[in-house]
Amino acid sequence: MKEDLRKVCWIVNQALGKSQYTYPMYQNAPRPDGDFAAVRLRKSFAPQVDVSEVVTKDDGTLVSRTYASRILTFDVLFNVEDINVHLFDSSFYRQDVIDKCNAEGFGYLRKEPTKLENTTLETDWELRTGITVEFHTLRFYDVPMDAGKLPVEFHDIKIEVPTTIEEAIIEGEVTGDEGNIVNSYSHIKSKEP
Repeated sequence: MKEDLRKVCWIVNQALGKSQYTYPMYQNAPRPDGDFAAVRLRKSFAPQVDVSEVVTKDDGTLVSRTYASRILTFDVLFNVEDINVHLFDSSFYRQDVIDKCNAEGFGYLRKEPTKLENTTLETDWELRTGITVEFHTLRFYDVPMDAGKLPVEFHDIKIEVPTTIEEAIIEGEVTGDEGNIVNSYSHIKSKEP
Protein backbone atom coordinates (compact mmCIF):
# COMPACT_ATOMS: atom_id res chain seq x y z
CA MET A 1 0.00 0.00 0.00
CA LYS A 2 2.97 2.33 0.43
CA GLU A 3 3.43 2.19 -3.34
CA ASP A 4 -0.19 3.32 -3.82
CA LEU A 5 0.37 6.25 -1.44
CA ARG A 6 3.48 7.25 -3.37
CA LYS A 7 1.56 7.19 -6.67
CA VAL A 8 -1.24 9.38 -5.31
CA CYS A 9 1.33 11.83 -3.90
CA TRP A 10 2.79 12.13 -7.40
CA ILE A 11 -0.68 12.67 -8.88
CA VAL A 12 -1.42 15.44 -6.34
CA ASN A 13 1.97 17.07 -6.99
CA GLN A 14 1.23 16.99 -10.74
CA ALA A 15 -2.21 18.53 -10.17
CA LEU A 16 -0.70 21.37 -8.11
CA GLY A 17 2.42 21.81 -10.23
CA LYS A 18 4.58 21.48 -7.11
CA SER A 19 7.13 18.80 -6.44
CA GLN A 20 7.42 17.42 -2.91
CA TYR A 21 4.28 19.23 -1.72
CA THR A 22 2.49 16.00 -0.81
CA TYR A 23 3.47 13.49 1.88
CA PRO A 24 2.21 10.00 2.68
CA MET A 25 0.47 10.07 6.03
CA TYR A 26 1.85 7.22 8.08
CA GLN A 27 1.03 6.61 11.69
CA ASN A 28 3.30 8.58 14.02
CA ALA A 29 5.05 10.32 11.11
CA PRO A 30 6.56 13.74 11.82
CA ARG A 31 4.63 16.76 10.59
CA PRO A 32 6.18 18.33 7.47
CA ASP A 33 7.30 21.98 7.58
CA GLY A 34 5.27 24.69 5.83
CA ASP A 35 2.18 24.14 3.72
CA PHE A 36 1.54 20.57 2.57
CA ALA A 37 -0.99 17.96 1.58
CA ALA A 38 -1.03 14.57 3.29
CA VAL A 39 -2.34 11.42 1.62
CA ARG A 40 -3.68 8.35 3.35
CA LEU A 41 -5.42 5.24 2.11
CA ARG A 42 -8.88 5.09 3.61
CA LYS A 43 -10.06 1.79 2.13
CA SER A 44 -9.57 -0.74 -0.61
CA PHE A 45 -12.21 -3.12 -1.88
CA ALA A 46 -12.80 -5.52 -4.75
CA PRO A 47 -15.84 -4.60 -6.88
CA GLN A 48 -15.80 -8.05 -8.46
CA VAL A 49 -14.38 -11.53 -8.00
CA ASP A 50 -10.67 -11.93 -8.80
CA VAL A 51 -9.77 -14.17 -11.74
CA SER A 52 -6.93 -16.70 -11.67
CA GLU A 53 -5.25 -18.66 -14.43
CA VAL A 54 -2.09 -20.68 -14.99
CA VAL A 55 0.42 -18.75 -17.13
CA THR A 56 3.75 -19.79 -18.64
CA LYS A 57 6.21 -16.92 -18.30
CA ASP A 58 8.87 -16.09 -20.91
CA ASP A 59 11.47 -18.11 -18.99
CA GLY A 60 9.22 -21.21 -19.08
CA THR A 61 8.17 -21.17 -15.43
CA LEU A 62 4.57 -21.75 -14.53
CA VAL A 63 2.79 -19.25 -12.30
CA SER A 64 -0.69 -18.91 -10.95
CA ARG A 65 -1.66 -15.38 -12.01
CA THR A 66 -4.49 -13.58 -10.23
CA TYR A 67 -6.05 -10.54 -11.86
CA ALA A 68 -7.58 -8.19 -9.30
CA SER A 69 -9.76 -5.14 -9.82
CA ARG A 70 -9.62 -2.74 -6.87
CA ILE A 71 -11.33 0.48 -5.87
CA LEU A 72 -8.96 2.53 -3.72
CA THR A 73 -10.22 5.46 -1.65
CA PHE A 74 -7.70 8.09 -0.53
CA ASP A 75 -8.01 11.16 1.65
CA VAL A 76 -5.93 14.07 0.36
CA LEU A 77 -5.70 16.38 3.37
CA PHE A 78 -4.43 19.97 3.35
CA ASN A 79 -3.10 21.89 6.35
CA VAL A 80 -4.08 25.25 4.79
CA GLU A 81 -7.33 26.01 2.99
CA ASP A 82 -6.02 27.98 0.04
CA ILE A 83 -5.87 27.94 -3.77
CA ASN A 84 -4.13 24.53 -3.75
CA VAL A 85 -7.30 22.85 -2.50
CA HIS A 86 -9.29 24.36 -5.38
CA LEU A 87 -6.58 23.55 -7.94
CA PHE A 88 -6.58 19.93 -6.85
CA ASP A 89 -10.38 19.77 -6.76
CA SER A 90 -10.68 20.85 -10.40
CA SER A 91 -7.59 19.10 -11.76
CA PHE A 92 -8.99 15.74 -12.85
CA TYR A 93 -10.22 17.11 -16.16
CA ARG A 94 -6.78 18.42 -17.17
CA GLN A 95 -4.93 16.27 -19.68
CA ASP A 96 -1.64 16.31 -17.75
CA VAL A 97 -3.35 14.95 -14.63
CA ILE A 98 -5.28 12.34 -16.64
CA ASP A 99 -1.97 11.27 -18.23
CA LYS A 100 -0.30 11.05 -14.80
CA CYS A 101 -3.18 8.92 -13.44
CA ASN A 102 -2.90 6.61 -16.46
CA ALA A 103 0.89 6.39 -16.08
CA GLU A 104 0.43 5.32 -12.45
CA GLY A 105 -2.22 2.74 -13.40
CA PHE A 106 -5.07 4.61 -11.74
CA GLY A 107 -8.41 5.52 -13.27
CA TYR A 108 -10.13 8.47 -11.61
CA LEU A 109 -13.68 7.63 -10.51
CA ARG A 110 -14.97 10.41 -8.26
CA LYS A 111 -14.17 12.83 -5.45
CA GLU A 112 -15.94 14.58 -2.61
CA PRO A 113 -15.05 16.77 0.35
CA THR A 114 -13.51 14.78 3.19
CA LYS A 115 -15.67 14.68 6.30
CA LEU A 116 -12.96 15.69 8.75
CA GLU A 117 -15.31 15.61 11.73
CA ASN A 118 -15.63 11.84 11.22
CA THR A 119 -11.95 11.27 10.52
CA THR A 120 -9.42 10.17 13.10
CA LEU A 121 -6.22 12.08 12.32
CA GLU A 122 -2.87 12.69 13.85
CA THR A 123 -3.60 15.70 16.08
CA ASP A 124 -0.29 17.45 15.51
CA TRP A 125 -0.78 17.63 11.72
CA GLU A 126 -3.46 20.34 12.12
CA LEU A 127 -5.33 19.48 8.95
CA ARG A 128 -7.88 22.04 7.78
CA THR A 129 -9.64 20.55 4.78
CA GLY A 130 -9.50 17.59 2.46
CA ILE A 131 -10.78 15.88 -0.65
CA THR A 132 -11.56 12.17 -0.74
CA VAL A 133 -10.74 10.59 -4.11
CA GLU A 134 -11.61 7.17 -5.52
CA PHE A 135 -9.46 5.46 -8.11
CA HIS A 136 -9.85 2.18 -9.96
CA THR A 137 -6.79 0.04 -10.56
CA LEU A 138 -6.10 -3.37 -12.05
CA ARG A 139 -3.44 -5.55 -10.51
CA PHE A 140 -2.04 -8.96 -11.10
CA TYR A 141 -0.16 -11.20 -8.73
CA ASP A 142 2.04 -14.12 -9.76
CA VAL A 143 2.63 -17.07 -7.46
CA PRO A 144 5.24 -19.61 -8.66
CA MET A 145 3.92 -23.12 -9.18
CA ASP A 146 5.57 -26.50 -8.99
CA ALA A 147 5.00 -28.25 -12.35
CA GLY A 148 4.11 -31.44 -10.46
CA LYS A 149 1.34 -29.71 -8.54
CA LEU A 150 -0.83 -28.18 -11.24
CA PRO A 151 -4.31 -27.11 -10.23
CA VAL A 152 -7.07 -29.64 -10.77
CA GLU A 153 -9.96 -28.68 -13.01
CA PHE A 154 -13.38 -29.52 -11.62
CA HIS A 155 -16.31 -30.17 -13.91
CA ASP A 156 -19.98 -30.61 -13.14
CA ILE A 157 -20.79 -34.30 -13.01
CA LYS A 158 -24.04 -36.10 -12.43
CA ILE A 159 -24.03 -38.63 -9.63
CA GLU A 160 -26.96 -40.96 -9.05
CA VAL A 161 -27.47 -42.06 -5.48
CA PRO A 162 -30.00 -44.86 -4.95
CA THR A 163 -32.48 -44.09 -2.22
CA THR A 164 -35.53 -45.74 -0.74
CA ILE A 165 -38.58 -43.54 -0.37
CA GLU A 166 -40.17 -44.19 3.00
CA GLU A 167 -42.97 -41.70 2.73
CA ALA A 168 -44.35 -39.30 0.11
CA ILE A 169 -47.07 -36.81 0.91
CA ILE A 170 -48.63 -34.69 -1.83
CA GLU A 171 -51.50 -32.46 -0.88
CA GLY A 172 -53.52 -30.27 -3.18
CA GLU A 173 -56.65 -29.92 -5.28
CA VAL A 174 -57.28 -32.08 -8.32
CA THR A 175 -58.78 -30.12 -11.23
CA GLY A 176 -59.65 -30.70 -14.86
CA ASP A 177 -60.06 -33.86 -16.91
CA GLU A 178 -56.32 -34.64 -16.79
CA GLY A 179 -56.27 -34.62 -12.99
CA ASN A 180 -53.76 -31.78 -12.60
CA ILE A 181 -52.83 -30.96 -9.04
CA VAL A 182 -52.92 -27.25 -8.17
CA ASN A 183 -52.09 -25.43 -4.93
CA SER A 184 -49.94 -28.40 -4.07
CA TYR A 185 -47.48 -29.10 -1.30
CA SER A 186 -45.18 -32.08 -1.31
CA HIS A 187 -42.87 -33.66 1.20
CA ILE A 188 -40.66 -36.66 0.50
CA LYS A 189 -38.86 -38.48 3.26
CA SER A 190 -36.11 -40.82 2.13
CA LYS A 191 -33.46 -43.00 3.64
CA GLU A 192 -30.16 -44.01 2.11
CA PRO A 193 -29.81 -47.74 1.37
